Amino acid sequence: DLLKVEGIDINALGGFFGTALSAAASQGHKDAVLLLLGEGATVDAQNKFESTPLHYAAQHGHVDVGRALLDHGAAVDAQEGDRWTPLHRAAQHGHIDIARALLDYGAAVDAQ
Repeated sequence: DLLKVEGIDINALGGFFGTALSAAASQGHKDAVLLLLGEGATVDAQNKFESTPLHYAAQHGHVDVGRALLDHGAAVDAQEGDRWTPLHRAAQHGHIDIARALLDYGAAVDAQ
């Protein structure tokens, strides 16, 4: 198992997205997201912008990935450095399906 090689930090920060989990979430790779979560990736790990994997799933409209993250305990109202939540990102990019999913999981419509 490549992920179990001694010395590999599954939550290591680097690059634009910060973590491997955020990169997988942004690209809609649900299987990779589930694999990383199963290996201990931190579901709400923040990058230099304080964005979480759920922010990236919402921004790119990946409903299945968003639901998987939420089912693994992702904070539905996590705020980035600019205080935007995943619901803000979904709305900004016109992703209605994931916006609905976030609301189903209790996202605050009045977050500021």
